[in-house]
Amino acid sequence: MGGKAGKLPDPKVDELLQTTDFTEKELRQWYRKFVSDCPSGVLKEDDFIRVYKQYYPMGNSRELATLVFRAFDSNRDGMINFDEFILSLSITTHGSLDDRLNWVFKLYDANSDGEISRADFEEIISAIYKANGYQVRYPNDEDSIDKRLDKVMKQLGEPVTAVTLEQFHNTFKRDVEFMSALNTKKLN
Repeated sequence: MGGKAGKLPDPKVDELLQTTDFTEKELRQWYRKFVSDCPSGVLKEDDFIRVYKQYYPMGNSRELATLVFRAFDSNRDGMINFDEFILSLSITTHGSLDDRLNWVFKLYDANSDGEISRADFEEIISAIYKANGYQVRYPNDEDSIDKRLDKVMKQLGEPVTAVTLEQFHNTFKRDVEFMSALNTKKLN
């Protein structure tokens, strides 16, 4: 992207209109904001973590922010450029249920091996609990990381060592709480 502030080039707008659900006006607004916040044209992990902490003032969001950063950083170069930022934002705010589930799968599959292991689930659940700190009161069957992890693994049909994308979709499309977190309706 480079450090040129202000205007998103027209060919880039045309490309992003095809790959996102944003209007031209929204793309240009997001670009101006992105370049204003990131004059170098990229968002580095430390800066992302600093901004992310603002959303979790009562907890420690560093681990969760790192995982979310990795999900945004699709080319794994340690930086988020505008394209990566806007594509992830489009999926998480406007994407179809399947697109959102694919993105969440990518978030949970931190090592990018194409499946989510018990250790992967534990990493994300632990990061979420730490980020929430004491602001969230969990039900008794989820009031610890181990209890939540056991509940998730039971949903998947133990014994399971790893979950594929298809299994992830099949299981979590029917999970009311999970769908609520994605701000979508449960499918029957």
